[in-house]
This record gives sequence, C-alpha cells and structure tokens, in this order.
Amino acid sequence: MSPAGTFPLAGEPAPDLTLPSAYVLIDREGIVCWSFMEPSSRNRRENSELLEQIRAVA
Repeated sequence: MSPAGTFPLAGEPAPDLTLPSAYVLIDREGIVCWSFMEPSSRNRRENSELLEQIRAVA
C-alpha cells in the first residue's frame, strides 16, 4: 500500500477522492461574471444551467 498522501501504486485501487470542482465564466473583457464551487467532484452543474449562465453573459 502507498504511504498516506501519495498516488496509488500500479494495481492498487484509487483512493476515494472528493476534490472540489469550480466553474468560472469570464466575459470578453476578462471580468468574472459567474462562478460556482462544487463541494465534491462527484457533483456537477447541469448543462442547462451552464448554458443559461453563458447566454446571460453573451
């Protein structure tokens, strides 16, 4: 087994990672118009919500 905090060795099961995911929408002028942080990479925004935010900036 790999030491704590390192990547698994070949053949070892991957650890249960729940890293945060972030969405950031930046307009053509470089201004952040919308951002959202998911607490876990297992969660994600629906495509419809992302498209709605993009349309609002366009």
